[in-house]
Amino acid sequence: MTDWYQCDRPFSEMKDGLGISREEFLEWIYATYPSMDWSIFDKNNDGYFDSVMIVNLGDTSRENEVQIISFAGGVCDSENHGEPLDYTDYLQFNTIVYGNLTYGKNVLIHEFGHNLGLIDYYDVSHQGIDAVGGFDMQSSNVGDWNPYSKYAAGWIEPIIVKDLEPGQSVEYTIRPSSSSDDAILIRPVGDKSSTPFSEYMLVDLFANVGTNIYDTAEWELQDALGVRIYHVDSRAEGIYYTYPGQYVRIIEGEYVDVEPVYIGTTHYGNEYKDNGRYQIELIQAGAINTFTTRDSRNDLEPSDLFMPGDVFTMEKYHEFFDEGKLDNGKELGYSIEVVSIEGKGEDAKAVIRITRE
Repeated sequence: MTDWYQCDRPFSEMKDGLGISREEFLEWIYATYPSMDWSIFDKNNDGYFDSVMIVNLGDTSRENEVQIISFAGGVCDSENHGEPLDYTDYLQFNTIVYGNLTYGKNVLIHEFGHNLGLIDYYDVSHQGIDAVGGFDMQSSNVGDWNPYSKYAAGWIEPIIVKDLEPGQSVEYTIRPSSSSDDAILIRPVGDKSSTPFSEYMLVDLFANVGTNIYDTAEWELQDALGVRIYHVDSRAEGIYYTYPGQYVRIIEGEYVDVEPVYIGTTHYGNEYKDNGRYQIELIQAGAINTFTTRDSRNDLEPSDLFMPGDVFTMEKYHEFFDEGKLDNGKELGYSIEVVSIEGKGEDAKAVIRITRE
């Protein structure tokens, strides 16, 4: 973490309303910390700063016709990959995140999630949906990160259901995910994947504990206790992407446009799609999909949580799947039953039965 950078320019001159340009950022840190070994921020030795977060205290009122915002974006170019670079000559980032401190801690936490590679779970096309029901740090900047976010970031290792025979059942007891590492991952029958970046169902216990306690009252979820079931499709694919012209690199003192780069990205985002395929979608216990139905109710309510006696099957909850199957065209091959939920707060526990169909 650096000292504060004091910008001496008026808001009207701030490039893109960000408060500091990338070129200016590098020039300042090199001048301020001349003895720093910048290679320590390049753990994979690819010539790029692995990740940078710029936190500012800029005006958010728009009174100066400039609003300093918070956002994240990947910034890199593939030329020179793997070659040693002079860090004082190159403007190289894999990820850069801007966070405005005046928006509060929740926005900073959300934007930091992008530093870890997490996407926005709200609908970035703003067509009136929210596939996770809003109550999520990467959606509405509230509550805890869901278990997929934690798994993708390497913070937890969920219980993974493996190799059940037809008709065989197994039971697991889980604690609230916002105060424990507990979650259950169910891959399609026969799927041997061992990565977060594949397709599966994910189960956790929601309770008003841990990080959730700061936001549940506003959402009328302070007494909510129930099981959440997510459909995750985080399969990775590579695409060529041309970054906008403002993303540049320094070559012999000149700024040039970035060439198209080959990047890895997840197969589906969480914006509105006609086929109803999302990176992560929360299954509503009532079996009626309102979260991704445009201009319908898309805020999480206690009735959306699975309770004792509720059983998830692909057939019953076909409305949440494209043509009643997983995005990869497969059947899940398992049912998920909430056997019991007992206790309160951090002592709450749920027993989940997984049965091979």
